[in-house]
Amino acid sequence: MNNFKIFLKNLGLIVLFFTLIFLLDSRFKLGVMTSQGFDIYLALIMFLMLLIGFPSLRKDFFNHFVPAKTYSLSYIYISICISAVLAMVMNVIRYVPFWISGEDLIGVGSKQITSFEDFSIVGRYILTVIVGPFNEEFLFRYLSYGGLFLLIKQLPDHPWLRWIHNISDHLFVKKTKEYVIFWVLLTSTWFSLVHGPNLLNFFFYFLSGVVYGVLFLKYGLLASWTAHGSFNLFSNFMGWLLRLISR
Repeated sequence: MNNFKIFLKNLGLIVLFFTLIFLLDSRFKLGVMTSQGFDIYLALIMFLMLLIGFPSLRKDFFNHFVPAKTYSLSYIYISICISAVLAMVMNVIRYVPFWISGEDLIGVGSKQITSFEDFSIVGRYILTVIVGPFNEEFLFRYLSYGGLFLLIKQLPDHPWLRWIHNISDHLFVKKTKEYVIFWVLLTSTWFSLVHGPNLLNFFFYFLSGVVYGVLFLKYGLLASWTAHGSFNLFSNFMGWLLRLISR
């Protein structure tokens, strides 16, 4: 009976969230029903359903969201400053071919959203600074680390699976340096490939992924999410500024 009540409560929260999203979309043109925005908001809803439906995952998520009991706002300031420098350097590099020879600047990945015709200004920045970065940090950082650890702990201690438990012990418990570095590089590569990069811009996404991964491990998901969202915000500003300078 208690499980059924919990199920109904969670279902009610999901319905309420759906309703709120669509009401806000009709008022502020968030782009929920556009081809660009629908998948992103759907992913957000699915991630929230995971957290609502699995208490152990939810508890672990909040432990990784702000991991330290002595958490300081300075971690957020550090994340914002790092993302500002990263956005400035990367956007300047993108314009180097144009400044040197008049060629096209280095483009973005083919899977990255660049058209926001059906979005309001508010909708665009909610998507690119808040929702999109949260989805990506939840998937590429939290689920690939905390979520993966929880999953591996559910595996039986079978001789054929000992190697998986051994890797898990080195990565998640002992935090062996080589294993942690490999995790950062692997998830950063995955993060890059999802954006549809080419040889010229792969490094931009990869380096960003490394920065977010390190911030996640050191300061938690809130820090990496803040850095990711801030980077997107500063990139918009730098893009506008560099276009103005390059006229």
